[in-house]
Amino acid sequence: MDIHKLPVKSPGGFTHELTVVDEKSGRIDVVACKSSLSTDIYTALWGVIKLYNEARFVVQHIHVDAENCYKPLQATLGSIGISLTASTPEQHAQRVERYVQTLDNRVTAALQSMNFELPAQYIIYAKQHAAHMMNIMPNSRSFPSSAHILTRHSKPHIPILLQFGATAMVRMGKDKRTSIASSRSIHAQHVPKSELGVFLGFSDLFPTSYMFFLGNGKVVPRHIRHHSAGRGGHR
Repeated sequence: MDIHKLPVKSPGGFTHELTVVDEKSGRIDVVACKSSLSTDIYTALWGVIKLYNEARFVVQHIHVDAENCYKPLQATLGSIGISLTASTPEQHAQRVERYVQTLDNRVTAALQSMNFELPAQYIIYAKQHAAHMMNIMPNSRSFPSSAHILTRHSKPHIPILLQFGATAMVRMGKDKRTSIASSRSIHAQHVPKSELGVFLGFSDLFPTSYMFFLGNGKVVPRHIRHHSAGRGGHR
């Protein structure tokens, strides 16, 4: 596991990111973290631990570098049977470098393929999407399977129909349509049932949905109604 400070806060007030790699399967996860305080690191890390526990794996050991923010975690993780060990920064960097380098290369490729510049606060979504794509493909540790199948015991629940940053019309919730109708003094049935969204990847919390950035600035799970023009229409 490694922690890095984000250049700017991401949606939800997250200031850091955790990069967590399973050295048995090669799975990589990028998790948003509220701060570098041990309590916030534990909250972010617990989401990854829970993912493995749900797949009937027991996390026994986590390796980090020698940063002070990890020290308070030893007792907390020890109380749930997880050993936390640290090495010098140079040694740790060698262990995660190949994963991070591959991840960064994929993020760069995704950003360069977009026809607009992604604001800095959403770069973490590009990293999470790149990690997802790495996990569903075989790697040197998971071959001939993929890290996703090895750690989730199933294939991804949703097909990859969109390129990162693509626009699509997505379903608008009933509550939002009702609110819009009220503000415009019109009947709810006259409010469009879909709205424009920008595809920002996937989330393990919503395995049957895509994550979209909407006009109100929120990133939410949504189903696709159809692609916008110029991206290979699909309904």
